[in-house]
Amino acid sequence: MEAISVCINGKKRQVPAGTTLGSLIDLFQLKNKSVALELNHQVIERERYAATHLNENDAIEIVQFVGGG
Repeated sequence: MEAISVCINGKKRQVPAGTTLGSLIDLFQLKNKSVALELNHQVIERERYAATHLNENDAIEIVQFVGGG
């Protein structure tokens, strides 16, 4: 399967071509409700994750929310 190169939290990674933000969450085994994703310096709404495909050299920032007291 063909792969593309993207930058995730500042590190170059290879992901399968056709990867969406939603499948990236699955790939990294993250909980969908506890993360926010930024694609090329733009925050993406959670409802758009499944329809937002990644392209070569995209920059993704994954922010995980941590609860505490």
